[in-house]
Amino acid sequence: MQTQEDGVRLREEVSFKHFYPDLDVNDLVLFGKNNHDELNDRHRHDEEEVYPDDNLREHLKSWKQLIVNDSITIEMLGPQIKNAEFKRCKIRISQLNPHGKVNKQLVKYGYRSHADRTCGLDQKSYCKKTDLLMKHSNEFFADVSPYQVNFKVEYDMDEQDDLFLRHLNTALTNSKHKLSHEVFEIVITILENEAFHLEKKIPPRVSPSATNNTHESHAAWKHHELYGSDDGTGYPMDQPCAVCGGIECDNSNAIVFCDGCDIAVHQECYGVVFIPEGQWLCRRCMISKNRKLECLFCPSTTGAFKQTDNGSWGHVLCGIWIPELYFGNLHYMEPIGGIENIPKSRWKLTCYICKQEVGACIQCSNKNCFAAYHTTCAKRAGLYMNFNGCTVQEAASKNFSTGAFLESFCHKHSPNGWSSCEDGIRKTRDYFNHINHHKVLQDSAVEENKQSAKKTIKNKWKTSRGTLIAPQAFADITMRVLNRFHVPNSEQISLDICKYWTMKRELKRGAPLVRKFSPSSLNTLDTEELNDRIVFSEVLLRDLNSLEGLASSLVAKQECNVERVRNQRIINDIAFHPIRYILKDVVWNNLTKTLSFKSFADLESSSNFKVIPYISSRLENDEYLSVQEFKDEFVGNIVKITSNERSPRSLVIMGSKLINDLNKLLSKIDELDVHTLLHDDFDIDERTHQVEEVNWKGRKILAREGLADVEDLSIKQERQLKGLLRD
Repeated sequence: MQTQEDGVRLREEVSFKHFYPDLDVNDLVLFGKNNHDELNDRHRHDEEEVYPDDNLREHLKSWKQLIVNDSITIEMLGPQIKNAEFKRCKIRISQLNPHGKVNKQLVKYGYRSHADRTCGLDQKSYCKKTDLLMKHSNEFFADVSPYQVNFKVEYDMDEQDDLFLRHLNTALTNSKHKLSHEVFEIVITILENEAFHLEKKIPPRVSPSATNNTHESHAAWKHHELYGSDDGTGYPMDQPCAVCGGIECDNSNAIVFCDGCDIAVHQECYGVVFIPEGQWLCRRCMISKNRKLECLFCPSTTGAFKQTDNGSWGHVLCGIWIPELYFGNLHYMEPIGGIENIPKSRWKLTCYICKQEVGACIQCSNKNCFAAYHTTCAKRAGLYMNFNGCTVQEAASKNFSTGAFLESFCHKHSPNGWSSCEDGIRKTRDYFNHINHHKVLQDSAVEENKQSAKKTIKNKWKTSRGTLIAPQAFADITMRVLNRFHVPNSEQISLDICKYWTMKRELKRGAPLVRKFSPSSLNTLDTEELNDRIVFSEVLLRDLNSLEGLASSLVAKQECNVERVRNQRIINDIAFHPIRYILKDVVWNNLTKTLSFKSFADLESSSNFKVIPYISSRLENDEYLSVQEFKDEFVGNIVKITSNERSPRSLVIMGSKLINDLNKLLSKIDELDVHTLLHDDFDIDERTHQVEEVNWKGRKILAREGLADVEDLSIKQERQLKGLLRD
């Protein structure tokens, strides 16, 4: 049996062993500068030998080497190699003021005069090319359609639009009026406006009062009851992950639902690195949404698919549970590799559940049991499949930690307490019998459907996926707009643009290309639903007010904490460095503000004296044990400078004034005994750096004076006390 598909592969998608079978990757190869230059010269020489013509060598840059059935061929790349060429605006957004006018510095570059000549507006105005085409009037398309009265260009082109526009302009090679980017954006915006108002008139497929109990959900539940499920769909309660089967999730590993097939997967299980803001599509719906996929390892066509390294498709579940398979990138969980490592005996196993010899099966973990089954069949039948502490990344890379391993059993060797799987096996067999029977009936009805489709033509408003089909009225409106801009062959181009617009919406699963909000959409709600929204709005408003109050309280709390930390720092500074604190707070900070200090500091620096920096450094390091020590050293150094015969007269005068200012400040704290006051008012622990206020300082005063708290009276003192009491 053939194990893999022989598809078209690029050169870089093929292993290097295919080209260099004798290459040993463990050999140590060192390249120096000379070797590197020699290799470059050799490579350049080889190119000149193979492609001696320079034009041919430049021409072959647009070709790609492909490998088909072990033979190397070349194939030219398509038009996607042409990069989109949009003309860059010469005026940056930062050069515009909030009123949308060009700054004055742009005048000298001629931008203002160009806008004046082109727009015919005020000399300071800034306009876009789309404004020029519409003559700066939002009533330019009022006669085309009543929905274009307040027209405004809202669509922005992308690279895909640019490629399509080039395709349209190829038919206008001999014409002077080609379709420009600005006209294309105007046409797409008009189509979006028309579609927005048309979709409001189309009756909805489901009534507004419908709940989750729709026909589709009932059908899914019924299908789950009859045949089970291997992808998690059809569960009446929470839909589990299609890979691991769990329903628990968190912010870092959420369960995401595909907007195409409604499959549910964990981010880690399927490799969803980040969840997009809009719709999310699985790899199956993104790449191959219009055809039915078949797994290379099992007969199931539902579930979470990823591509293999040879271009085939396989279930993520199969890639995890088949021992030889692994995932190339554990973050994105793709591609599935290791197909060539699967032994031939595994491909020949027959699943005992579905009775089919298809794909690669796994076997029961019981050593004496050789029952084989597909991983998806085992999941649909409800067999025991346990990760045993193994993470998804470990199972995907087959790099298990100590004690972690994958374990699965057939229904005969399931652990004690595991539910019976007989009913699940019966449902799985019924499912594949139903699928095979339905495939035979479908093949027989293909020809009849083709013939009836030719005879019966039915007008449809939307596709099967809910995408709006552009009616003929859209093409007529587009043609009138193109005629206004003098675009030739407008009839055919309008049809092509409408088809392209429909297909691009179909690619986005019917989502509009321009987001719009209509307040009239609330009119579709009945009174009860409007009341529910009002109640919800009131609850939300109340919660927002509570949140605002909570935020204000949190800010006030943080401000109090900052103030507490600041005060605690001041308390510690006073308690453990009282001399430094009082000298800096009362003396030094006020002294530095005086004119004498500033003048003396300037004169001192020019005379190469270092008294002020020296005193400031010692004060900052808390090297003064008393105020008197600080005074003696400061005054002594100033006197030395002023008594020096070489000192300038201005320095001597300012030194004398500085001493007078210092004495005035020191007079405020001369009689202040800092240590005594602190000892009386606070209990200071030098070891733990704890400072506590004393509730009653009388005990400390008594202790300092050598007095006892309570003493016995003598006989004489008792007589005197009694006498005083009688009086």
